[in-house]
Amino acid sequence: MMQELKKILEEIENESERYRKAVGTEQLVSGLEIAEEIIRKHMNDGWIPVEERLPEVFGKYWATIRYDDGRISEPIVVDFRGVREKYVVDTPNGREYETWGIDSAFHGSRVIAWRPYYIPEPYHPERSRK
Repeated sequence: MMQELKKILEEIENESERYRKAVGTEQLVSGLEIAEEIIRKHMNDGWIPVEERLPEVFGKYWATIRYDDGRISEPIVVDFRGVREKYVVDTPNGREYETWGIDSAFHGSRVIAWRPYYIPEPYHPERSRK
């Protein structure tokens, strides 16, 4: 499936480049760019690299961290408060403070990718009618 998505993305990128220089094709190019973004999301399963962009709103997000020793974390929930701000992670070893951003500014550990945080709706058993 991943190979198929890569091929589709490549075709769309080629078409986008072809039409980008033509007059009056802005809407077509915009549509192709939207299609590219949708495919990239599926290729990354919704994960957004921090090099691509950061969250626009402060709050909780799923995050993947690269630790200073090179290890990559499992998805964890972090609180985004801005690039220069530290985020708080509660771990089995206690509370850790790290930073977001492209460069490692705090002990070498940093968020490398994120995705929106969600809490699933609670289960609602069917209620019997009386």
